[in-house]
Amino acid sequence: MKITTKGRYAIRAILDLAYHGRGEPIPISNMAVRQEISQTYLEHLFGKLRKANLVKSIRGPGGGYLLAKTPDQISVREVFLAVGESITPVECVAVDGSTGTCNKVDQCISLLLWRKLAKSIVETLDSITLADLCKESEEVEKTSLPDHHYIYDI
Repeated sequence: MKITTKGRYAIRAILDLAYHGRGEPIPISNMAVRQEISQTYLEHLFGKLRKANLVKSIRGPGGGYLLAKTPDQISVREVFLAVGESITPVECVAVDGSTGTCNKVDQCISLLLWRKLAKSIVETLDSITLADLCKESEEVEKTSLPDHHYIYDI
């Protein structure tokens, strides 16, 4: 499994929103500067996050984006799925552990491994919330240099 730029940027952007938002709308332009991601690309990602009901937009002066749920209610897996990120280790095993379209499924001796790995990935990504990552970021920030601008990435 390899997380694409789309998945990494989605996590960075929504973490920025969770960390800096604190109930106030954050303009995409601010996130783009902090995370060094193009505003156009962020707009594309936030469109997907909005459709998945993870964020909501506020129009007009003082507008921007807000989390649609509290940070402890949004898992990393939800963010990945919202932007279409594949979290399966191999194509022949779906996230739910079912087999895909491989024509060697009946004789595949490694299928059990791939099913266990898929289950472990889902459990791990479901167990990590934005609140968990924000808390860890706060701890890192306490020990980092005062001028350090933190970029969120996993």
